[in-house]
Amino acid sequence: MKKRSIIVLSMIMAIVLLFSTGMAFAATKYIITSTGYIDAYGYGCDFSGTTGATVNSNGYYTDVTGVRVRTTVYKNGIKVTDVSADDTTSPYSVTKSGACSSTNYSNSWKLVRTHYCKTGAQTYYTVVHSVEEYDSN
Repeated sequence: MKKRSIIVLSMIMAIVLLFSTGMAFAATKYIITSTGYIDAYGYGCDFSGTTGATVNSNGYYTDVTGVRVRTTVYKNGIKVTDVSADDTTSPYSVTKSGACSSTNYSNSWKLVRTHYCKTGAQTYYTVVHSVEEYDSN
């Protein structure tokens, strides 16, 4: 009877160890964060966009390997700049800022911020979401 108890106890400990090891190697979950702005002034505007990947147990994305932000600025409906930046080093966070100028004082500005992430062995970035912001001077 004692031998049977030792075997049962050993099996229970093995199962507990197996489950705890499995939990320790569970995939890390991330949420993709984003911020940005466009600020018009006299003869131009400043703009910025930031994308980050934050560890969160309720996150949708797993095994994130990079983030990218793309900022496209339009002046009176005409594209004036389109730039991007990415980060493939943990902790994943990237910011792209800049300024646009104009010879006219009165303009309508639009910033399109597109936020991307790359997961696992992907060689490409997928769009997480895109945001449009407006300002005028």
